[in-house]
Amino acid sequence: MLRIWVIGGTQDSREIVNQLEKTYQVRTTVATEFGKQCLPTAIVGQMDSAKMLSFIKEHNISLCVDCSHPYAVDVSQNAMRACARASIPYLRFERQASPSQAHVTHVRDTAEAIAYLKQLEGNILLTTGSNSLGHYVNGLPLERLYVRVLPQSEVLLKCEALGLTAGNVLAIKGPFDIEMNKAMLRYCKATVLVTKESGVAGGVVEKVQAAQDLGVQVIVIDRPMVYYLNKVSTVKEVLEFVKRWALPKPAPF
Repeated sequence: MLRIWVIGGTQDSREIVNQLEKTYQVRTTVATEFGKQCLPTAIVGQMDSAKMLSFIKEHNISLCVDCSHPYAVDVSQNAMRACARASIPYLRFERQASPSQAHVTHVRDTAEAIAYLKQLEGNILLTTGSNSLGHYVNGLPLERLYVRVLPQSEVLLKCEALGLTAGNVLAIKGPFDIEMNKAMLRYCKATVLVTKESGVAGGVVEKVQAAQDLGVQVIVIDRPMVYYLNKVSTVKEVLEFVKRWALPKPAPF
């Protein structure tokens, strides 16, 4: 039987695992304990390409479905290397991007976002996660920054270590509707919202709409440009890809 390795990290991965487990043997990994909340049976731990290759061999993996976050570039690149070395197929699942919206400033990365923010005035609400917080704290006045992060002890300790106070940290898990986003923007007295292009499932549409309703400027950090040999954006496409690989291969003449 085909044994599939699913790299989790998004809400979508739970549905994909549930569907695949009906027919195939599935092994699931996540990078953090938080990711395990969506996938209780997942193995937790960060892996480089060498550890991924060992995982593939140890669990006799036949195929990898990478459902990691759109911005987890290192995870995807390491997985592609490991799959290539193990000579197994790699499939990238990446949720569809949100529809393009007017009056939004797009930037390539965190550094470009900070450079642009330096030209603006007023409070900033960051909804870009905790990994890049240090760059914003080092590049911008601390009193301007409000951050929305996951309610995890290690994340809150990181915020504290960076000098952010309880009044500047919104520890809450999204996504949220428009009114909740408005409430957070009002609390921060924000004039600028910074977000990533995490797709419709990530609540980007609601964040942008809330900001625009309040006259708050929006900066969107675009997804990294990564080349994937096989890439899909729906659960149906994942199942179809796996089914094709599960079919018996014709014997050579």
